[in-house]
Amino acid sequence: MAAGCDGLRFDAELSTDRAAWQGLGFHHTPGHLARAVVESLAERMIRLVKAVGPFEAGTGFLVAGGGSRSGLWVDLLSEALGCALPVTEADPLSGAARMA
Repeated sequence: MAAGCDGLRFDAELSTDRAAWQGLGFHHTPGHLARAVVESLAERMIRLVKAVGPFEAGTGFLVAGGGSRSGLWVDLLSEALGCALPVTEADPLSGAARMA
């Protein structure tokens, strides 16, 4: 995934409760910091999708929920997966609450 943060990366390792900024410079803005975090989360999501099973470019996916309201998030995932990601009107949290 190509970083759009002027060389800035955010790496979080949840198993050790540690995170680090890589390439941080005085020229980076709060916008760079925010995008680096979003890119890090997108990379983690892609790894999870690929770990679920065989993945082929062009496979159909739908996105729903809070993250799907962010055009940046959907674009990053779509680019990394190599397929369009239609946004649905489904509300996954509402369905989970009803099941509980």
